[in-house]
Amino acid sequence: MWISYSSLIALITTTIIIIQNITKIIQAIKMLHPKKNYKPTSIADEADDEISENENIIPVEASDEPINDVDKDGPTSEEEEEVELLTAEDIRIFLQNDSVIAAQSCSQEAQSHHVPTMNMIFDTDDEAYKFYNDYSLICGFSIMRSTMYNSRKSVEKLTTTRTFQCNRGGKPVDEEELERRKKQKQLKKQQRTGKPPPKTTRKRKRNPIQHTGCLAKMVITLKDDKWVVTGIDLQHNHELSPEDEKKFLRSHKQMTPDEKLFIRTFTSVKMPTRKIMDVLTYLRGGKPKDVPYDKKYVSNVRTAIRNEKKENDMTQVLAYFRKRQSEDPNFYYNFKLGDGNKVECIFWSDSYSRRMYELYGDCTSFDTTYKTNRYNLPFAPFVGVTDHGQNCLFACAIVNNEQAESFAWLFKEFLECMCGKAPATIITDQDAGMGLAIPEVFPNIIHRNCFWHITSKAEEKCGSSFNRIPFFHADFSDILRSSGKKAPSMKTTEKKKTQQNAQKE
Repeated sequence: MWISYSSLIALITTTIIIIQNITKIIQAIKMLHPKKNYKPTSIADEADDEISENENIIPVEASDEPINDVDKDGPTSEEEEEVELLTAEDIRIFLQNDSVIAAQSCSQEAQSHHVPTMNMIFDTDDEAYKFYNDYSLICGFSIMRSTMYNSRKSVEKLTTTRTFQCNRGGKPVDEEELERRKKQKQLKKQQRTGKPPPKTTRKRKRNPIQHTGCLAKMVITLKDDKWVVTGIDLQHNHELSPEDEKKFLRSHKQMTPDEKLFIRTFTSVKMPTRKIMDVLTYLRGGKPKDVPYDKKYVSNVRTAIRNEKKENDMTQVLAYFRKRQSEDPNFYYNFKLGDGNKVECIFWSDSYSRRMYELYGDCTSFDTTYKTNRYNLPFAPFVGVTDHGQNCLFACAIVNNEQAESFAWLFKEFLECMCGKAPATIITDQDAGMGLAIPEVFPNIIHRNCFWHITSKAEEKCGSSFNRIPFFHADFSDILRSSGKKAPSMKTTEKKKTQQNAQKE
């Protein structure tokens, strides 16, 4: 279980209070059972002593002079005076009040160690930031790194002054100004991208910081390799956060590296955010109030991890291809780079696919499944058919666009991967870019259009005619499917016409 610095201070304070209470109780016990330093003068006095011991009654006032043995004649007038007594209930009330006073003084003493003062010295600026952040957690506000000053005298331009201030500092902005800034930002984005703003946008739930112009801050300056507090202002112009809301302030949402590693692992196996939050709450002790962050913060960490993977995706792909090539020497891959060294096309094939092409590569089908992946890029597989009528994969590619230049590079890589062996027939869709690239790279092969694409286009363009003219769709399909077969006999044709005429009647 993780314990924050403020919780540790509170634990130490409570321990001190308990020790003081034990000390007070021991003193009270000694007072309840004092040693006899005088002799009773009569049997009645002995009985009074026994009654006072049984009733937990103790003397609280005594003479400063030592009590000597009483003369046989009887007690003096001073000894006959009544002694003021203190009961057990009075002792309990006294201990309770004394503990409250001790707790208050101890808490103030512990918190005084966290109050920044002038000329305090720190080894690093991070140590100063942590100190001021701990102080802000005790008080109930959040801090931020505001400004810094770099020295112009030194060659390295070291930072010599840093300012940490309340995160509600800054010029207050009203709602009209915020709306104007939002519209200006949308206009700049439209001018940059050339796309109009969407008509309906989903309003995102935000929790903006309301700036009040708070001047609370701590300034540190580098002197003799030490950071010294040279300026401080502890006054705030806004209400501080209550105890149960302090941990949700921006500078206090602390997540350990182990917890971030847990989130990275759970994200890789697609665990929902709510279940991740349950696991992290269990690791923190099982109570949601002990967790210094909420579900939204965990979701933001997951988004940052996904963006990190998205930025390094090509590095991961290259590492995976190199690993496959080390395991399979016949594994082939290549990239096509565009402007700014950006990857435009990727091609790869393993040893099994290359061996299958040697056996069944006479007829190859090539098609682009248009933007069905998360990157919105066309996926282009080279597919063939085995002697058992099963599909087999020859190679795969991802292209940035469906232009003739990209397809020409892809077909050349396919030839180089297959040791210069071109297919006898290639079947593609009716894409214009493919139609230009295939004769350029494969001049001696037969190019055929895919039957499924032909029928799909025909049904799309002639759908109204199929619905309006009876039997037109059936005759069209029969012509396409029977064009390569033997012509039907006269009896079959007459029989079919008779059936059609009967249906019309």
